[in-house]
Amino acid sequence: MYGAGRSGSWPRGVDGLLRDKTRPPGIAPLETALVDQVVALTLEPPDHEATHWTVRAMAKAVGIAASSVVKIWHEHGLAPHRWRRFKRDCQDFRVQAAG
Repeated sequence: MYGAGRSGSWPRGVDGLLRDKTRPPGIAPLETALVDQVVALTLEPPDHEATHWTVRAMAKAVGIAASSVVKIWHEHGLAPHRWRRFKRDCQDFRVQAAG
């Protein structure tokens, strides 16, 4: 017989199914303020010496899991590793003549 050794509601019949224990929900969704913070930080250059945000760096900066950052970026269509707008000002490399 299927499920004969299981300790679920079935051995108690239909009444057991109707009074089945409720289970806690899964993972709670991220707060809107946290999602907005990730999106805002993504659109700004990172604090560390890098050209763009990485998933791990963003997760560490905000304090959430890397998978959550990936989920947020995917939902908002963000892909900072594909942006090509990083350019340094050529004044950074000029050597001033000693005078």
